[in-house]
Amino acid sequence: MIVRDTLLHYQDHSANSDKVYRVLVEQTDALHYRVTGCWGRRGQSSLKMQVKGEAVSFHRADNIADELISQKRGHGYTMVSDEYNRNGGAVSVPVAPTAPVQEEQEEVILGARRLRL
Repeated sequence: MIVRDTLLHYQDHSANSDKVYRVLVEQTDALHYRVTGCWGRRGQSSLKMQVKGEAVSFHRADNIADELISQKRGHGYTMVSDEYNRNGGAVSVPVAPTAPVQEEQEEVILGARRLRL
């Protein structure tokens, strides 16, 4: 189950760059969590993904996710959304928009899992 889902966006018109980076914290069993980074051009049918380390505690996984997010923001990405889903209930953390965001949602398929951008 995905317990944290963060979406970041980078756009540079002069370099024709329009990218997304998604950080997922996923529960692997009762006590362990895994962090995954997914990236690609906005509008692609799929994103590349890489697991960041082994299954760890929620606190450590959340810290790893924060480090990834901070690193990407340092490279010019802006945060679009940051949502937590603990115990089956989603809690959305509002983020002030800093760049125009596409109104319609794009669907990205990663394996058998469907994610919405």
